[in-house]
Amino acid sequence: VRLDVGSPAAAPRPEWPVIAGWRVLVADEVAINQRIVAEMLEAAGAQVATAGDAAAALALLREWRDGGQPGQLLVLDSRLRDEQGQELLEVLAQEPGYAELPVILLSFGERRCHERAEAAGDRMVCLVTPIKRRALWMAINQLINRNHGRQGDNLSSRTRTRSVLSDPGQHEGLSILMADDS
Repeated sequence: VRLDVGSPAAAPRPEWPVIAGWRVLVADEVAINQRIVAEMLEAAGAQVATAGDAAAALALLREWRDGGQPGQLLVLDSRLRDEQGQELLEVLAQEPGYAELPVILLSFGERRCHERAEAAGDRMVCLVTPIKRRALWMAINQLINRNHGRQGDNLSSRTRTRSVLSDPGQHEGLSILMADDS
């Protein structure tokens, strides 16, 4: 019996985010995680710096701001030890120039990450690791488009997060393993 298997319909690929020249900070305790995410962002033209803890992340963000070129996106491991990630988010919410900083929280699926994203409104998205380039691009585009009046801006963070994670085309492309030493 011969079965003809047609070529699967190509899922539309998300547009690469327009982040060329953006200053992006990746804050994660695990160096390989920093490197993986940084390389994906650099492929889109971003200027990426990394930090291994909240204190280093805050110092770099302040340095950028005080130099007249504030950071434009924070990619933060939601599980930084001793609640450092949460504390960093609380400080940034009060920090001049960073109250509306777009944030992508990297999560292992814990409910707390989604609750943080929902509480922050449309300036924060939670991505479950391991992340894929497609999901990262969709999250960045979602954050970029939040101020441009595009459709979907009135969705809750939880709904938008689910749409990024449950997209049927998400399983294409590069798989990334995010290591955790905790």
